[in-house]
Amino acid sequence: MKKSAFSRKSTSHVIGNQWRRTKEYRVWEKTVKKQWNSECALTGCKHPKNKKDSLVIHHFYSFNTEFSSPFLNSLRFRPENGILICQSSHKAFHDMYGYRNNTIFQFLDFLKFLMTDSIKSTPISSQVFQEWKEGSETRVYDPARVMKLHERLGKIHIF
Repeated sequence: MKKSAFSRKSTSHVIGNQWRRTKEYRVWEKTVKKQWNSECALTGCKHPKNKKDSLVIHHFYSFNTEFSSPFLNSLRFRPENGILICQSSHKAFHDMYGYRNNTIFQFLDFLKFLMTDSIKSTPISSQVFQEWKEGSETRVYDPARVMKLHERLGKIHIF
């Protein structure tokens, strides 16, 4: 990441996805990647083979959530409010819960869903995501890793 990205003027009221260009976001992004050792928290994958399935940072409490107090508003850029996951997992989460007003409780529910017997041994497949018909992924959610993550997130008290 370029140093100039960290020196950009901070903006508290931004339009659309312009918030991704703010200094706060770039610092938050770098911190979250470091916190999760630059690997998917669900699969342990560091460098996905499929470039379309890159690693992305998911906000537990979505950025567009209208927080009623300055404290809750400060959650947007707290490292505890982010997790590094692969794009296919991110899409699967948002396919289930939508893209607005997401919470950590929804993510915990998503982890429970991943831990069920029906999904434990199911590879992430391009058949699930119709726009990716170039082949199937061989990655599988690691049940022990997902369970450990669920326990870790259950201990987070951010409000």
